[in-house]
Amino acid sequence: MLGITLLKFFPWFVVLCLLVFLGTTTIFRPFEISGCPKTENSKKVKFLWEEPKVLPTSRPKPKATPETEIEEWMNEEQPLVEQKRWEPTGDVQLARVEDHVINLPSWVGEKSWGLRPDPGNPWNGIPDRKNLKESSFDQEVEMAWTNFFNGTTNGLVLELGALDGNVLSVSKFFERRAGWKAILIEASPQALDLPKNRPNALSLQLAVCQWRSTIHFVNAEDAGGVLELMSPDFLMGFHGYLLKDEVVNRGEVTSLEEMVDWGKVATARAVAKLPCFPLQAVFDAFAVFGLNHVNLGILDLGGGELAALKSLDFEQISFDVLCVETNRLQDEADPYIDQVVAFMTGKGYKVFQRISGRNSWFVSPDWKNPIQG
Repeated sequence: MLGITLLKFFPWFVVLCLLVFLGTTTIFRPFEISGCPKTENSKKVKFLWEEPKVLPTSRPKPKATPETEIEEWMNEEQPLVEQKRWEPTGDVQLARVEDHVINLPSWVGEKSWGLRPDPGNPWNGIPDRKNLKESSFDQEVEMAWTNFFNGTTNGLVLELGALDGNVLSVSKFFERRAGWKAILIEASPQALDLPKNRPNALSLQLAVCQWRSTIHFVNAEDAGGVLELMSPDFLMGFHGYLLKDEVVNRGEVTSLEEMVDWGKVATARAVAKLPCFPLQAVFDAFAVFGLNHVNLGILDLGGGELAALKSLDFEQISFDVLCVETNRLQDEADPYIDQVVAFMTGKGYKVFQRISGRNSWFVSPDWKNPIQG
């Protein structure tokens, strides 16, 4: 009789045990597994919803990275530059400067640069100026070497708009003739030749702007740059094929918004949409290696020079000498010249030459050639 009674309640006992078991597992509680709120569609929410990630306000500063760990540093999952330098422009915010490094020499990890005298350099004194002039378009090498860095070695030169690192390169003389270290930045496909032409230089293929954004980069041998940062006169003079027909026919120079035919831009083979980084982001990415001072900066960005300078935190980054292209159209009345001059003098730099060829030259008030004591 007792056995019959137990058999009658056994199925209910099994069901009760099964419910208790399921209640202690996570199979039917996806919202608790992922941290999602409980909703009617919890199973779907599990795969679609993520808890917002709060990035730190500044990039962490890991311990000094030796040469053997450079590759590991390149592959680390790390936050980027400070959020205050970001603008809401979409996926470009997730891009990393490190992913645009195309050549990383050992001296970066060794931190082996530092300007010092080199009395034995055969190029000291007043070298053959003909050779110096031929090595750059506007005699930048002659200007920098004879006025500032004559008799030095192991300095650091930054060249923005480096092309292939060979043709019209200013930094090449300093690297090969004076034993300097070089950082080369170029956005165009010519950058792909940098590792071959300049194997000892730190090279990056990326575009430089004031803010993180997606831009249209115009590839041209000596007139390329970020379309959004080009002056109307520059566009008319070098890139008329990207302008509206009526604008070209009238020869009317107004504003970029009114002049550019974005349909032509979208189909032009010489134009590519690229992520654009503030120059400060490059320095932030290499801060772990102590990169915060440059002896000679060369900025040739086809109209983007001022934007690059404005992206910098001059309390963190300093230069001895800066050469900035400001006069591409050979017009000394171009307001762009005075805009750059006003910005740099506002940062405490002295004007060495307002115009020399197509460039304006600036020098730090603290600059002193080490060979002179």
